[in-house]
Amino acid sequence: VTIVKGKSVFKEFKGKMVATLNPYLVLEVLSDSTSEIDRSEKLECYQKIESVQYYLIVSQDSKNIQIYSRTEDPKFWLSGLFNANDESIIIDNVP
Repeated sequence: VTIVKGKSVFKEFKGKMVATLNPYLVLEVLSDSTSEIDRSEKLECYQKIESVQYYLIVSQDSKNIQIYSRTEDPKFWLSGLFNANDESIIIDNVP
């Protein structure tokens, strides 16, 4: 799931896939087969996209949500783990 701030910008790759080039928030739901990729490779890729301000990883097996948020210095990110039973997540400036 992605949320875009402003007008969406898309790019088609090899006529098979269309990707959003300017996501603001990205949410991934973990599965057993993609868990490690979502937590490592995808996290690294999303951190390199300037428009991405938030990356949320939602556990399929528990009610835990890992949230990464970009700081004012774009090289640094904050991370927090939330339990949906105990807490609400409020994300500022989401379009």
